[in-house]
Amino acid sequence: MNRKVIAIIITAFVLLFITCASTGGGTGLSLMDAIEQTAVKIAEDLPKGSRVAIAAFESSNTNLSNYVMEELTGALFDRGIEVADRQNLEYVYKELNLQMSGDVSDESAKSIGKFLGASTVITGQLIDISGAYRYRTSAVSVEEAARSSVTRLNVKNDKETQRMVVAIAKQQTAVKSAKYGDSQNKTPDTAGTFLDRGILLASQGEFALAIEDFTQAIKLNPSLSSAYLLRGRAKFASVAEVLSIGENFKGVGTNVNTGRQLKKEEQQVYEQAIADFTEAIRLDGNNSAIYVERGDAYTDKRDYDKAIADYNQAIRLNPRNSRAYISRGIVYNEKGDNDKAISDYSQAIRIDPSKESAYNNRGNAYKAKGDYDRAIADYSQAIKLDTNYAYAYDARGNAYFNKGDYDKAIADYNQAIRLNPNYKSTYEFRGHAYFNKGDYDKAITDYTQLIRLDPNNANAYYCRGYVYANKGENDKAISDYTQVIRLDPNNIDAFYNRGISYINKGDNDKAIIDYTQVIRLDPNNADIYSRRGLSYLDKKDFDRAIADFAQAIRLNPNEGIYYSYRINAYSEKKNFDGLIADYTQLIRLYPNDAVCYFRRGNAYSGKKDYDRAIADYTQAIQFYSHADYYFFRGNAYFEKKDYARAITDYTKAIQLDPTNSTYKQKLENARQKQ
Repeated sequence: MNRKVIAIIITAFVLLFITCASTGGGTGLSLMDAIEQTAVKIAEDLPKGSRVAIAAFESSNTNLSNYVMEELTGALFDRGIEVADRQNLEYVYKELNLQMSGDVSDESAKSIGKFLGASTVITGQLIDISGAYRYRTSAVSVEEAARSSVTRLNVKNDKETQRMVVAIAKQQTAVKSAKYGDSQNKTPDTAGTFLDRGILLASQGEFALAIEDFTQAIKLNPSLSSAYLLRGRAKFASVAEVLSIGENFKGVGTNVNTGRQLKKEEQQVYEQAIADFTEAIRLDGNNSAIYVERGDAYTDKRDYDKAIADYNQAIRLNPRNSRAYISRGIVYNEKGDNDKAISDYSQAIRIDPSKESAYNNRGNAYKAKGDYDRAIADYSQAIKLDTNYAYAYDARGNAYFNKGDYDKAIADYNQAIRLNPNYKSTYEFRGHAYFNKGDYDKAITDYTQLIRLDPNNANAYYCRGYVYANKGENDKAISDYTQVIRLDPNNIDAFYNRGISYINKGDNDKAIIDYTQVIRLDPNNADIYSRRGLSYLDKKDFDRAIADFAQAIRLNPNEGIYYSYRINAYSEKKNFDGLIADYTQLIRLYPNDAVCYFRRGNAYSGKKDYDRAIADYTQAIQFYSHADYYFFRGNAYFEKKDYARAITDYTKAIQLDPTNSTYKQKLENARQKQ
């Protein structure tokens, strides 16, 4: 038989096969046989131990696609092929900004394989064509970004297959951790399996163990950019205040807390995370997501300029990267540029209107501007998009709190706590709301819960102590302020308020000790000198009291109350010159105050300087016609033996206060002298 005849026979056979396969639902392979043949073909084309990733399989429903991918995973595993954990696929698609549905291009397949440390990426389809199923798979070489193997098979569309497809479609399924070579239980031996297990561990919050696995993955494959990215993310999460961990460690939600001082070791971990992100960028410089990750690390380090530079680069690489806009908005927020922050959040919303975090963060920017109504509108939209968004409830509660609407604030705080019972800041602010409503017991309950969640939270003890003080429970207040000082030895407010509680108990000595500590910490605080001066005054240590009041006046010479306090000490010492000097200062501050003139007149009388005394009494009378002012001026005239004028003033005093027997007796004395 010559070559031409052979070719004709082969062609005829192929045509016959295609014709048979496309007619009638009962011809072709079973679905399981098609999957097995695919596994055989791929395994034959790859060295044993190769790592593949099944990136996508398109069919009439998601459950059927998951079923095929799961069975194909098992068939490949049985033939010595390592399969990347499918649980990580959604995360990878998000990282690479790819769509989960539809066909995957060869270039996208290459990116997926590179990210998961796979040499080959498999995609497939099961399509119903005129009542017959067409089964296709493609194996894309990651190194070459080209299809290295293609399988096309016909699958029977008989009643048995139809029943199976319907049954699978009705099942409530979810992508689970691969049952073949389970990533968490199997001891990893390749870069890919270390990567898979590291992702699982990190998603469970086991950051230290995850870092170890990512490090092993890097040792086995130093070019695995995703291992650097994920190790950097795990390091970042290990020192940040983590609010949420994305499924399969696809992201970490953190709270940017600029008020917290980073410890030296935390700074070092951030530097290590940044180094990992930098290496990932070197290996995969066009990955917008990595720049965002490094920018987030810079943000937590308070290195805002470098963070903005990374977000800018992420946006240049992918102008539709909504997360880059959100992260840059956060930095603008922290820098106090709320308008730029709002602009970035608005752009993120235009790109992805379902991004609840963009609405939430824009609400934060409006709140920072004092535009609480717009803030509340944005928080409400975030809650509409995600009814379980605890942070949005908390933030909206804060906006209501700032508006003074404590009932609505408490309602939102209640919801936030229901969704996240360990949300520490919510207990704090709900406690503030209860305090402002005068419900001290509920405020104490919330601060106590905050202390249970965070026993080293000095502010929680301070707030509870403040409420106890307002309830008059000074011993409990002192106990809480003492705990604050133990946790924060330089807490001025704790020393100050503990001093007040000691005063309320009548313990001036301990109050003086606390006020002295405040002065040590804040030597330019005029008020604390006056407080300590009052304690000395109460102890009748007038010289020390005067010295403290004098220091308060030096620091704030226009605060009238300090002169008044020192006047009390001068009065006890009968220091008329001091009294006159301080009343003169009060008159400078309050030139229309009749009382100041009256009392300076008394000081002049004490010095027997009756002419100046009379002048001051006269000035006081011009401002206010008071019986005492006439009476004391009458006394000055009496001492000067000007009995006629004394009688006139005493008479006027009696007219203003007819029942005053002292006035009447002095009038009688003056008449007798006249």
